[in-house]
Amino acid sequence: MRMFMIDAYGGPAATDGGIHHFAVQAEDAEEAMELVQRSARGAHFARFDVVDIGEEIEGDQAEIIGEAEGPYSGPA
Repeated sequence: MRMFMIDAYGGPAATDGGIHHFAVQAEDAEEAMELVQRSARGAHFARFDVVDIGEEIEGDQAEIIGEAEGPYSGPA
């Protein structure tokens, strides 16, 4: 498993708006993105970007392990 940081933006009719950050543990970025998009909170957003991929971690199950609202947190 790896840790992925995913930012979600906009809504169904927009590309801007609030940003929601998701911390996800999953086997790969595709699995992490699917978890976020299928989540209750993720369904409110239209665009998703993987902004960070962490080192390998020990984990038994792919899951969203943290969420936060806030400004863009990617590289400067």
